[in-house]
Amino acid sequence: MANQLAHLPPLVLIFPAILYYMATGETRSASVFRRALLAGILGYTACIYWVAVPLEEQTGMHWSLAMPAPALLATYLALYAALFALGVRLMRDKLPPMLRALFAGLLWASLEFLRGTLFTGFPWAILASAFASWPAALQPLSLMGSYAYSGVMVFVICQLIEAARTRKPAPLAAGTAAIALCAAWSLFAWNTPIQTTAPVRTIMVQGNIDQGQKWVPAYQNGTVHRYVDMTHGALTNAPADLVVWPETAMPFYLQEKKEYLSLVRELVVAEKTPLLVGTPAYAAGTDGRKWNTLNRAYLLTPDGLMNSWYDKEHLVPFGEYLPFGQYLPFLEVFFEGTGEFQTSSAIHPVSYSNLALGVLICYETIFPELAQQRVEEGANLLVNISNDAWFGKTAAPEQHLHLAVLRAIEQGRYLIRSTNTGISAIVDPKGTIITRGSLFRAETVNGIAATVSRTTPYHNAFTFIHVLLIGACLSCIGYGMTRKNP
Repeated sequence: MANQLAHLPPLVLIFPAILYYMATGETRSASVFRRALLAGILGYTACIYWVAVPLEEQTGMHWSLAMPAPALLATYLALYAALFALGVRLMRDKLPPMLRALFAGLLWASLEFLRGTLFTGFPWAILASAFASWPAALQPLSLMGSYAYSGVMVFVICQLIEAARTRKPAPLAAGTAAIALCAAWSLFAWNTPIQTTAPVRTIMVQGNIDQGQKWVPAYQNGTVHRYVDMTHGALTNAPADLVVWPETAMPFYLQEKKEYLSLVRELVVAEKTPLLVGTPAYAAGTDGRKWNTLNRAYLLTPDGLMNSWYDKEHLVPFGEYLPFGQYLPFLEVFFEGTGEFQTSSAIHPVSYSNLALGVLICYETIFPELAQQRVEEGANLLVNISNDAWFGKTAAPEQHLHLAVLRAIEQGRYLIRSTNTGISAIVDPKGTIITRGSLFRAETVNGIAATVSRTTPYHNAFTFIHVLLIGACLSCIGYGMTRKNP
């Protein structure tokens, strides 16, 4: 994953290589697990060190509790690395070298899938995302997805280790064949023109509103006028087909602030340009609540209507809601700044004219299944609105953008990303960032996206691919358990 010191994508493969080499050496299973866990804690802590920033500054957690948080979350992520090493160790003597390397790739892919699914999921720092700055190398994502491609990379590196260890040509041939097949698909996909249906001139407005002021009522008027004025200025210089404001750009209930809603409506009607805007919202309550609080994206259309919206469905634990808060009320002492958002069933493309926007709010863009769902529902353009001000000047905004790149390639869609403090960008279906903004700078970012109607092989075989990965992994285990050692 991206960091602020150095970023050379292939170096990330050293991690699974070390785990595999250690697990296939002459070491006891318990020792392998402990060493892999420690290596994972060190590696993942270096990657997600920024977790302490939003916990301390935004949720109100005391610094003494926030500082260990990266290591605690890294310990959870490291468990999957430790399970990978343990699984390889347990199958070390039960599978021949080439099949053992195949099992390692399948196991890694399956564990990444599980990490992205269990306990609401956290598929951050997956192997494939490290290559986001090399989009040509990521073209197989449109064929197999991020998890499977991570598994292929592990398969290749493990076959090379087996080739060096056994001095036999077969593992080298298998690894080389996998590289050649991925390279062939990458060459084909990279040089195939993107088949679009209509260009979409886009303006992303990055307000750069300070997180400490954003929710203070006294600053609301200034926030609204900043976005309105920046948008008007940008449209004066260049017309657009779509304007996108970030997540909670309007930090109040826009549906009831009539004076501010009128200002925004007047802008949209006067400029004759649709606007997607993030704002909190409320609706009739469920589960005994009088009202549900929602993280919403409204689409305002040139006729002045605001009848289309999307409500965030995958909320951030400890940020937008407190897991098990109703059963463990004492947690509120440690997470006093945690929001109380709920989800709703408004999960459909936000549409106007030829636009069918598949909206992903904040970290929803890190989940492959959510982008899959948007395109399945008919989205011809993906839009991610976010507020990464939480993370400060850390590696998190760049890492977040890299994960958005994966979704664009997997689904074969342009992805528009509008953020409060950066990094706003447009990513094309091949993963190329065709325009991007800066961090912590108020600016408008212009670019041309496009609608796309075709779907990728990965999209068409989404469920089959993930079932196949886990099924093949279990089959290797079954074969190894029943095979008689030579």
